[in-house]
Amino acid sequence: MLYPRKVAEPAPTFEALANGKGAKVVTPRGTDWAFLSQEPVQWTGEGLSFTGTAGAIRKVGDKYTVVFLEPGEATVNGRTVKADKPQEVAL
Repeated sequence: MLYPRKVAEPAPTFEALANGKGAKVVTPRGTDWAFLSQEPVQWTGEGLSFTGTAGAIRKVGDKYTVVFLEPGEATVNGRTVKADKPQEVAL
């Protein structure tokens, strides 16, 4: 996986999720859980869940943002958000 970083910045770590339809990327800045599939993905882990075909959950510090590129649903620490169109939701 390609990820731009500064010379002194540690390399990110990657983990495949949802049978390869998603990835967890941990950087010094935060953590991203990203999903992309032609068929809806249903993934749950780490107090989070995502259902949809294209989107991401981002954690920076103690703040979460959910990005929907297509309709979907996500739960972050017990709070569920649904989208019927592309949108970004800060939690």
